[in-house]
Amino acid sequence: MANSKLLPTVPSSAAPAADRIAARQAALKEAKARYAALRKVHHAIAADLARFDDARTTRLINRALRNVKVWESGGIASPYYVRAWRRILLDPANSIPEMLRGHNANALVQNSPFGFVYKEPRYRKELQHGEANA
Repeated sequence: MANSKLLPTVPSSAAPAADRIAARQAALKEAKARYAALRKVHHAIAADLARFDDARTTRLINRALRNVKVWESGGIASPYYVRAWRRILLDPANSIPEMLRGHNANALVQNSPFGFVYKEPRYRKELQHGEANA
């Protein structure tokens, strides 16, 4: 699963309304940047899966499928994410870009079986760039 980043805390109700609104806007801006970075990484994953040789593509997909199986057997993720990612992983090079255009894109990239690739410099750079823009 994707690494979760804590959002800034919103000041207590004793703080002026303007401060609470500003804090909420900052939190939303940060979340928007994080989701954009996660979507960009998933676009890169799809592009890589389309261009990698069959053996490498199969290894990545199988690792992602193992993660989904762990989610399911351990009750880690909702059955919705298990079903959705199993469907996506049937043809990820085409299904990931399609998923990213859908209304559940943020939820799916936040609950991604490709979290293991985030440590690779190419993908890590995208995530750090998204965090820096928040």
